[in-house]
Amino acid sequence: VCGCLVALNCMLLHAETTETILDQENIGSKEVLFNNWKLYRAQTFTVGETGLLSGFDVQLTGVGTVQFQIWNTIDGIPVSIPGTPLAGANITFSTDAIEFFHADISAYGLHVNSGDVLALVQIPPGENSGSWGASRFNQYFDGTVFTTLLTDFSRSWVEQETLDLGFRTYVEVVVPTPLADGDINMDGVVNVADVLIGQQVLTGAATLTSTQLEHGDVAPLVEGMPDPNGMFTLGDLLVIQRKALGLINF
Repeated sequence: VCGCLVALNCMLLHAETTETILDQENIGSKEVLFNNWKLYRAQTFTVGETGLLSGFDVQLTGVGTVQFQIWNTIDGIPVSIPGTPLAGANITFSTDAIEFFHADISAYGLHVNSGDVLALVQIPPGENSGSWGASRFNQYFDGTVFTTLLTDFSRSWVEQETLDLGFRTYVEVVVPTPLADGDINMDGVVNVADVLIGQQVLTGAATLTSTQLEHGDVAPLVEGMPDPNGMFTLGDLLVIQRKALGLINF
C-alpha cells in the first residue's frame, strides 16, 4: 500500500483569483515641479508584472484638470505626437500639498507583459494652476522623462535626463489558488467520506481525477500547510484523516 502512488499525469486545474498590485513607483517632491501645461510631457516606465494595467497615480499639487494617457514607446522613446493612446483618463485635483491622484483604466482591458516599456503622457493644454511633482537625479532607473519645447513646432520629444516624475502604476495579476484542502469528494467538508476514498485509491479500488488529486494531495505539510508533490500517497491519507478528526486545520 505504501508504495502505491497516483501520479499526476496531466496539468492540474487551479481556481484563479485576481489581485491588483503596485507595479512601478517613483515619488517626487514639491521642490521639483513641472507646471507649464502647454507642453507634452511623458514618464516612461518598464512593466514589472504581466497582467492587466488597471490604473495609475500621478503626483500633483495645486488645482486643475489634466488628461493623462498611456502610450507605446519605440526604443524607449514615446511614439511620435499626437500618438495613439492605449488608455487614458482625466484627473481633477485640488491640494496645497503634493499628493497622488488615481485614475482607473481597467475598462480599457490593456494587457501588459513584464518588460514592456510604456509612457505615461500628459496631454496639453491643461486648464489649471497646478504642477506635476518630480524627483532629481534619475531616481527611477527603469524609465525616463521626455518633454516637448514651446519653440519646437514639430513637437519632437526631448529627453530630460536629470528628472523623473512622480507616478505609480497598478497591474491586475492572476493568482492561482491551490485547492489542496483534503476535500477529495468536494462536498465542502473534510470527513470520513474523504478518508474512505483515499483508502480506496491506495488499494487500487478507485482512481482520482486531476481535480480530486489536487484536493487530496496535501502532504507533506510545511509549517502546517500542504506542500503538494503531485501524487497521492499514504502520507496524504494520514493528513486527511487527522484533519477529519479535527487534530489539524489548514
